[in-house]
Amino acid sequence: MELTRGLQFVAVLVIMCLSVAIAHAQVILSGGYTETFLSESAVDDASGFIMLVQKPIELSESGRLEFAPKVGLSVLNSRADEQFSPSLSTTLHFAPMFGYHIVNAQKLSIIPFAGPFGSWVNWLKGGDALARESSYVSEFRFGIEAGVAVDWAVSDKVKVRLIPYSVQFGNESFRQGNLTLGFEL
Repeated sequence: MELTRGLQFVAVLVIMCLSVAIAHAQVILSGGYTETFLSESAVDDASGFIMLVQKPIELSESGRLEFAPKVGLSVLNSRADEQFSPSLSTTLHFAPMFGYHIVNAQKLSIIPFAGPFGSWVNWLKGGDALARESSYVSEFRFGIEAGVAVDWAVSDKVKVRLIPYSVQFGNESFRQGNLTLGFEL
């Protein structure tokens, strides 16, 4: 089972790297913290880390309107070593985001964004001390994502993107919040 998950993770990384190389495009590679609520009860809540690849594309001549599709992979490992009902979760999501630069200075941009998302959620739940059963869940969730990004051009060649707040609201009580820091490659 773990070999399959490892291969899926490596495959996602290879696909992301190949798509960047083929497109000859500048992308933003980010990483950070994520917290996910997988159901109405707090039993399935977990946190961990997230990796994002995002490609901002200007949609207007003024440079204010932006289309920024992104692919993200979350590994929710905060409950992996619990004695009662341990779990390990992953989410792989695609989100075509639309943003508007409300501040568009020479070196600084503030961009609120929103758009739909689709997320493939997998989690392995360990059994408790009494039942000793584990279960595997693989589901597709979809909904709306919104947040704010702050771009800072450190130099002509270095651009940093901080997303201090991004939240996804999906079907079946799915919610995921992200805090990421990225660099334009």
